Amino acid sequence: MKLGYTAQSQSPLRPAFLALHLANTLLLLAALTLTAHLLSRDKGYLAVQCALWHRLERRRHRGGDAVE
Repeated sequence: MKLGYTAQSQSPLRPAFLALHLANTLLLLAALTLTAHLLSRDKGYLAVQCALWHRLERRRHRGGDAVE
């Protein structure tokens, strides 16, 4: 709106801005879909990360291989 690229605009840049807006919208929808998928799994994304972290901590405290 600030640049004046509305439906009545005849500017040659308007299609480029519409394409950029569409690409941005699709990326946001993809991020939302991926977030919903990861949170809906039986073993969520964070649960897997926490389990891996705890396993590495236990190994470190037992004198196993140091992971850095």
